[in-house]
Amino acid sequence: SSGTAAHDCAMPDSPENNFCTYNPLDAKGNDNTFSEGNLKVVVAAQNTDDQTRATFGVSSGKWYWEITKNSTTSYSMYGVAVSAASFSESYGSATESWTYISDSGNKFGDGTSGSGSSYGATFTNGDVIGVALDMDAGTLVFYKNGTSQGTAFSSLSGKTVFPWLHLNASGDSALANFGQRAFAYAAPSDYKALCD
Repeated sequence: SSGTAAHDCAMPDSPENNFCTYNPLDAKGNDNTFSEGNLKVVVAAQNTDDQTRATFGVSSGKWYWEITKNSTTSYSMYGVAVSAASFSESYGSATESWTYISDSGNKFGDGTSGSGSSYGATFTNGDVIGVALDMDAGTLVFYKNGTSQGTAFSSLSGKTVFPWLHLNASGDSALANFGQRAFAYAAPSDYKALCD
């Protein structure tokens, strides 16, 4: 274990309790680099505007995870999408994905178009974005470094959604924590790590 960081050594993931990860088989941009157990995604030099869905879809319950932005390169969008959402869904008239964008702090979803709708603070390299998904109430709330940005969406009831990541430019990267590690900030009351 010499030279290995403590957070890379002990993961609770097991056949008895499997945790969500990003899914390299459900992504746009086949040359992206997935590492740290498919929790870290880096946009390859030859790719831009790359997206990926995670492995767990949920239709009920309260779930929390965090994503750390690891680059100042261009914009990043974090959120959720249904399984049928296309990998061009994040802009235009987003009807099957619901996201929070780094460079403006705007939100996209429920048919927003253009530059999205005003929502929260901008975020950049090193910021931790918490995602609180309440599928019983149909709400999605984002946190920046532990501070709630308010309810972004309240229209998700009746859907099955997956964590969704959109990285725009070469070298951009993000690291997710679905509960495999200690969260940087306390999850909201009654929200659970995204595991089975």
